[in-house]
Amino acid sequence: MKIFAVNFKSINNLSDELKISDDSISFIINSISDKLRTPAIKRTIEYLKQFKVIVVPKPSNDFDSDQKLIIDQYIMNGGRVLWLIDGVKTVIDTTYLTNTYKIVKNNLNLNDMLKNYGAFVNSDLVQDLRSTEIPIVTGYSNNRPIQELFKWPYYPLVSSNINHPISKNIDGIKCDFISSIDTIKNNIKKTILLESSINSRVVQTPTKVSLGIIENPPPSESFNKSNLPLAVLLSGRFTSVFKNRIVPKNNNIKFKNESDSTSIIVVSDGDLIANEELKNGSVYPLGYDKYINFIFEGNKKFLMNSIQYLTDNSGTIKLRSKNIKLRLLDNKLINENKNLIVLINIILPLLIFLLTILFLNKIYKIKYD
Repeated sequence: MKIFAVNFKSINNLSDELKISDDSISFIINSISDKLRTPAIKRTIEYLKQFKVIVVPKPSNDFDSDQKLIIDQYIMNGGRVLWLIDGVKTVIDTTYLTNTYKIVKNNLNLNDMLKNYGAFVNSDLVQDLRSTEIPIVTGYSNNRPIQELFKWPYYPLVSSNINHPISKNIDGIKCDFISSIDTIKNNIKKTILLESSINSRVVQTPTKVSLGIIENPPPSESFNKSNLPLAVLLSGRFTSVFKNRIVPKNNNIKFKNESDSTSIIVVSDGDLIANEELKNGSVYPLGYDKYINFIFEGNKKFLMNSIQYLTDNSGTIKLRSKNIKLRLLDNKLINENKNLIVLINIILPLLIFLLTILFLNKIYKIKYD
């Protein structure tokens, strides 16, 4: 299997014969470099055709017309693309106190292209009550900071209720500053692969993010959005974004207006495919949360399933999706029904035990008296 990755303004050959295995995703991430720059994206379509998938992992610079054309025509020739795109970016806000950041639109010059295909990433932020935790210093003991973990709604734990081979039976997926996705009505089939919980909300940008949201959290009733799309599978015959436009000159491209039947996946969080790097140059496993010392396996499995699906290995995905995993608990539901849960799990078994003893004692007396 051959896979390419587009990193910023380049396309990098990750491997001539990449085998999908448990370590493949880490291989993909750690193999991306900036050695091949703009000239590498101007390969001929015939050259790119040998690669089954193009991965676009967290681009930070805008794409120019030539780069968009080569990817567009790769899709028109039946190529598959996995987009992992941030709708927003973070900049330090020097006008405010420490730990305050400004969230602004991440302009990659891709929205016209993605809208044409059927889905695009919004420039907003999704907050979710089902989220991971971050440590906050709450005091000091013997001049040592005391830290407690608090829910951080900007780091949602996302999942899917859709019975699809890519996301079926996958545990929670850890995301950082994820955006919502809108779909466009056209002839392309859309399948929502990942979505927010039933207690989420959208924050429009530009906005400021600070730890103050933990001290003064928004009212729970403001989290009134549910199942916001965060990853979408698009399948069908795509129309070129350059149709009826002046096409950039490229002698290596035989222009096509419409694709063969193919698929692309759009994910609205570039960090979903990013390993956190240590100071010594090594990296944490994909999906690792250093604050709670836990690996969210859903990140790696979702990416592996996505690549396998795009490379037509659907049979393997169906076998993998049969694995039974523990599902995420609904913390809000637990808190609202805490007393009832205690009653059912502690008092009710004791009551059943006592009734059973009384019943057996009654039977014994009837039999031997």
